[in-house]
Amino acid sequence: MMLIYISAPSSRLHYVFDFVLRETLATEYEFTSNLDFYNSSDNRFKWSYGQELNNTPSLPAAAILWQTNIDHQPCSKLVREDIIPIFETEAYGEINFDVLASIFYLISRYEEYLPCVKDKHDRYAAIQSIAYQYGFLETAMVNRYILWLVRWLRSHFPALDIRIPKPKALLTVDIDHPFYTKDVSLGKWIKRSLKEFSFLSETDKYDTTDFMLETLGELASIFFILCPKNPSDMDHFNQRDSSAFIDLIKKLKAKTKMGLHPSYFSEEKGLLEEELSWLSSYHERPLKSTRFHYLRFDIETTPSLLMKAGIQNDFSLGYGTHAGFRTSCSLPLYLFDLKKNRKTNLKIYTPCIMDSVFKYGEVDNFDEKSNQLIEEVQNYGGVFIPIFHNDIVADEEWQKKFLNCVDKMKTLG
Repeated sequence: MMLIYISAPSSRLHYVFDFVLRETLATEYEFTSNLDFYNSSDNRFKWSYGQELNNTPSLPAAAILWQTNIDHQPCSKLVREDIIPIFETEAYGEINFDVLASIFYLISRYEEYLPCVKDKHDRYAAIQSIAYQYGFLETAMVNRYILWLVRWLRSHFPALDIRIPKPKALLTVDIDHPFYTKDVSLGKWIKRSLKEFSFLSETDKYDTTDFMLETLGELASIFFILCPKNPSDMDHFNQRDSSAFIDLIKKLKAKTKMGLHPSYFSEEKGLLEEELSWLSSYHERPLKSTRFHYLRFDIETTPSLLMKAGIQNDFSLGYGTHAGFRTSCSLPLYLFDLKKNRKTNLKIYTPCIMDSVFKYGEVDNFDEKSNQLIEEVQNYGGVFIPIFHNDIVADEEWQKKFLNCVDKMKTLG
């Protein structure tokens, strides 16, 4: 058990210390604000946070973890070895920054509560993020902060047993367009069949799920199904009640984990629970995971919607325009509600690269970026989570990219 002296407790302090010590490092701790108790304790592993004490290891603290409001924060770009802390503090010896406050700011998505400009899909834009502006969007900076803290703790407590989680990989796939010519309108069938001569093939062009699953081996996976009752122009061209659609769901549930891919207008039009209920009925057990179509996730409104629907895990906190870690973290984490100033039960998994960013964007170095991000997870831990789409993997070029990525993912651990 670790004993940590603090001037006063707070919800934010408990949240970030729980995340770092209990959830990530499997290390138990307790706080005390009683200096007499702290000084008289014979605990071998005791240190102070936010107050420099004589004859005890101490780390400086920024004010944010004791605050309850949401205001612009005085962030700074401080380069220290392999980390870039964003909160400068008074110096305790050579340490003049606070990695714990930096962790809280990034994983709570504090900056997304502040006034910002949204993109055409009403999403928080990557270029506004401090990770993008400070040049660490493509690094799991929170993981790096945690390993910095581990080094600091070990330097003071060599006998402390700290377990660092091993790196993992989780393949995720969005089924946006399940079929190319099967189960589409007659007009769409004629147009696509003539273009691709699809009527000559028994296999639908977009039916790539078997190909993907057969390459995984022992790798874990989860497939997210887009299934609106009345698809909008931003969704797909297939009818969910068709036998082909239902057969696809039955096939996937037998081979992989599944989640809901809430439709483009699911939040605005209150469609999430109906879509979840429909898909769960064919899955034959409640679904607990989501990733929103187009990654449309509003930090202030979406979490409460998900928790009300019984969702436990969400995979939407990535960027639709850039590769990198939106939470600056590759570790699963429970989201903190800044407005209610409390930890929620919604667990966030951060995807860090998506095929459509490269297929439809202005960059074409998917292999290089995916290798770089896998190496980041290999070095600093967490879970490497790419996003693929069954219709994009239908292209021969993207099948090669998919296979290269999967082969590299298998090296993690």
